[in-house]
Amino acid sequence: MIKSHIMSIRKSLGCFSIFLSLSLAVTSCGSGSSDKPASTNLSSTNTAADTTSKSGYTADVTSLPTEINAGQESTLNIKLKGPTGEVIKNLEIVHEKPLHLLIVSKDLSEFYHLHPEPASDGTLQVKQTFPYGGEFRMYLDFKPQGGAQTVLQRDFIIQGNKRPPEQLVADTKLEKEVDTIRVSMKPDAELKAGKASMIGFEVFDKTSGKPALDLENYLGELAHFVVISEDLADFVHAHPMTQSEHNTSSNENSSHSMNGHPHPEGDAAHDKENSASKTNKVFAHIEFPRPGLYKIWAQFQRQGKVITVPFVVKVEKSSDSTVSLEAPQGSIPIRVDSNGYTPNKVGLKKGETARLAFIRESDKGCGDEVLIPALGIRQPLPAGKVTVIEVTPDAAGSFEFTCGMKMYKGQLNVSE
Repeated sequence: MIKSHIMSIRKSLGCFSIFLSLSLAVTSCGSGSSDKPASTNLSSTNTAADTTSKSGYTADVTSLPTEINAGQESTLNIKLKGPTGEVIKNLEIVHEKPLHLLIVSKDLSEFYHLHPEPASDGTLQVKQTFPYGGEFRMYLDFKPQGGAQTVLQRDFIIQGNKRPPEQLVADTKLEKEVDTIRVSMKPDAELKAGKASMIGFEVFDKTSGKPALDLENYLGELAHFVVISEDLADFVHAHPMTQSEHNTSSNENSSHSMNGHPHPEGDAAHDKENSASKTNKVFAHIEFPRPGLYKIWAQFQRQGKVITVPFVVKVEKSSDSTVSLEAPQGSIPIRVDSNGYTPNKVGLKKGETARLAFIRESDKGCGDEVLIPALGIRQPLPAGKVTVIEVTPDAAGSFEFTCGMKMYKGQLNVSE
């Protein structure tokens, strides 16, 4: 039996926390985690405080040597753990890798896209030399077998010489030259918060000015896009649509939200189409949840070399954008939208009280109520509100929760 208590709140925010990122770092309004002290290193002596994940997934991150120093090679060791503390050894291969590790400096001037490789004990390892010291954040992007795409966040410090911080300023011209290419970025309309935008990228040879028709697949795609907000709170790792998908797509079914990492079904067929195509144009739908500055890193591969092209854009406030809602402090956020529940599996402890905060920002989808049969609960989830259900499980096991039509499904996994 599980005891429960329900309440509903509505809260209009000046900032937006990425609940679906399932972050390891505490995010505060306005300045993200920049006001929080970062870890001095990644040693096992200080990982515990930084690895509390409301999703039930956690990460133990250590380094060798234990203090990361600028200009010296370090090995990052990562152990991903499930809701009951078990090491996850079987990760789904998403875009050719089990784990995508994105690292940025606090001012977003430095960017690293790494791919740790698994060892037999489940540890994922990668070697990296960072040229400068300072405050950094890592995003660990992975998909457990049979689970949802998950992103964990972690702040850390690199010791050594720091370069002067760079102020983030929106680009006045959305065209950049990097290495052998010139890239032109063309949004289909003014970028506004809460609105899915189609953004096109055209790639040209820098010397000849001709279309670069020799782009190669990088991790199974013609491009990769990483988008992070100025305060580091909002993150997305997106992938492009093909020209044919762009011609036939709609915003409703192709939009890439900032709340997670979209991986459309049928990647194999998608990759085959991309590898056979000869185009210098790629497209992506991206939705920015809040007004403000965002940095976009577009990655292309040409002649075996990955070229990263950065853009900074300003997203304006939309008068009719959806109000962003925040779960109460100490609660477990569960977002309800047209895709179902995120996360759809929540880890709880027997005998410990937990507050489940169902966040429903719009009326899209069939998530207007939640059923938890083990509790005898049929609770309305009004759009534009956060509905909190307080539970105290006194037995271990798995307890299903669904929408009223039982199309959306989730599980409460209670461990001893």
